[in-house]
Amino acid sequence: MFRDRDVTSSMFWALVGILFCTGGIYYGLRRSGIPGPGFLPFVTGLILVALSLTLLISGILGKRNRATSAEPLLPDRQALKRILQTLAALCFYALAVERLGFALTTFVFMIVVLRLEPRRWYFLLSAAIGATVFFFALFKILLKVPLPSGILGY
Repeated sequence: MFRDRDVTSSMFWALVGILFCTGGIYYGLRRSGIPGPGFLPFVTGLILVALSLTLLISGILGKRNRATSAEPLLPDRQALKRILQTLAALCFYALAVERLGFALTTFVFMIVVLRLEPRRWYFLLSAAIGATVFFFALFKILLKVPLPSGILGY
């Protein structure tokens, strides 16, 4: 049963979603009547769990209806390399955001993740700057969520 990619990956991502929800509750869902710093991770975790359960159910039900295939459990070497690089970038983000601050860490994270596929540098820089400014404005200005300031001071 657990050799099927959809079932295995959905169980993994459901666990990640539960961890996001737990972290969101830890940081607080509300502060002074506005969304707290844990609100977005909590909602993201709920969405991840719901999508994972949908994939799990379709994987289990679909397995009964299809013949067993010789589909490998793990992706090919290049895809696995990109997956591991993305997970490393996420770990970097989680560990560095308090020290370096939200803006700098988000900018570096976006550069690293967008660089996984060949792109021109002007696109990488403009997309990273745009995403950083968008999320900074959304959380800091619009939602008034306190963000880690880090070494840049904002």
